[in-house]
Amino acid sequence: MEATGYNWVPDGAHACAALVKKIYAGHPAYAEALAAETLRQLAPQNPFLAFGSRQGFLAAGAGGPEAHACAIIDKRLPGVGLIGYFEAAGGEAAAAVLDAACAHLAELGLKKIFGPVNDTVWQRYGAASGNAEPFYGEPYTPAAYAGYFGAAGFTARDRRVSAVLPAEELPFAAFSGREQDLLGKGYTFEELAPAELPARAREIHALAGEVFSGSPLFVPASYEEFLYSAGAQAGAAGAHFILAGCGGRPAAFLWGLPDACSGGENFIFKTIAVLPQHRRSGLGGALFCRMQARVRERGFKRCFFSTMRAGNAGIAALTGKKAGQHREYLTFGKEAA
Repeated sequence: MEATGYNWVPDGAHACAALVKKIYAGHPAYAEALAAETLRQLAPQNPFLAFGSRQGFLAAGAGGPEAHACAIIDKRLPGVGLIGYFEAAGGEAAAAVLDAACAHLAELGLKKIFGPVNDTVWQRYGAASGNAEPFYGEPYTPAAYAGYFGAAGFTARDRRVSAVLPAEELPFAAFSGREQDLLGKGYTFEELAPAELPARAREIHALAGEVFSGSPLFVPASYEEFLYSAGAQAGAAGAHFILAGCGGRPAAFLWGLPDACSGGENFIFKTIAVLPQHRRSGLGGALFCRMQARVRERGFKRCFFSTMRAGNAGIAALTGKKAGQHREYLTFGKEAA
């Protein structure tokens, strides 16, 4: 099977979205959300394209698209190529698009290739394990994807995990006194509804950029990229955002939202970010304690802790190691041939 290259055209993006619906048909809510996200991210108005470019590859059989991948270049990652928007219905088609994407990046003189990464690590990235039901926004993939990258000569370079806990077992009430202590030290806490986020988006973008700057393959995403990609989820119905400040400046935030894939029965602790100078102050525990109160009020059944570095000692300390692993996500890399 051969892969055919394309630059952005509606047919290529829609072929990828159709493949998403085919591969994730067993999880219809997840499939619909991912297909819509794919079309949005592959659209020519994506602000990422001010910093990078993509070359798409499709492998098709008699029944239509069988695999898709984009070879991605980002000028903020010199010498590095990425493979993203990877989906495959089988090993032969997967090999065709991965080989074509790697060859394209090597021809451009790039020395290292990583994937799967959809444009940047601010977006969906990693190949997942396990067959548990996916939650909304999770970088869930069929377990076979890790093997496809391995067969193409890649090795695992980064590991992240997600965790799950019944809502009734959330342990954050143990930190109930921390918020009052922090208020006495000059900290503030604000709960922001989705409609209130746009006015605070620049502050949140700056804080997130500083907190996550040490992550592998990190790039300083522009404000426009941040709004384009994160804004859709942050503005989702029922999303809840808690912003902590100190000295008139943001110090930390915790963001969560209902899991649309469970019909809103479950809740996702999506992202926590605490500036280095405010860590070990009890701020993380105070934020989780306040969010737990909202979770209990709204009657959610289970809570997911979205993707985090494997061995994240801070989260383990907060949860008391009660949360069980939901899934792991591997990012792969190799030297260009």
